[in-house]
Amino acid sequence: AVEQERIAAAEREQLLLEELRLKFEYEELLNLKGELERRRKTERREISELQEEIATMQTLYQYRTYSVDSSEDSNDEEEESHQAQADKRQLLRQLVREKAELEQKKLFLLNKVEIERAA
Repeated sequence: AVEQERIAAAEREQLLLEELRLKFEYEELLNLKGELERRRKTERREISELQEEIATMQTLYQYRTYSVDSSEDSNDEEEESHQAQADKRQLLRQLVREKAELEQKKLFLLNKVEIERAA
């Protein structure tokens, strides 16, 4: 009988330790959940900001394209310098490059959000 009580006490102690371990693990998971939700919110905000930036860049790109096209049409009348045209082409190339980089970053962040949703 004493042996059975000692075994029962050991089992109770084992169960209490297991309960404490599970509570601790649960708390860690809750903290991780909160951190992931904060990161997801931050990344969604960043995605939104990038989408706005991309829209702005697209507008600028369209404006620059129109501006370059318009200046080429009126070139006979105003004789723009070659340097000004080169500057516009350089700016256009830069804007196209930046747009591509922003698109890549947007896709990366969208993918990251999807991975975190699946996790």
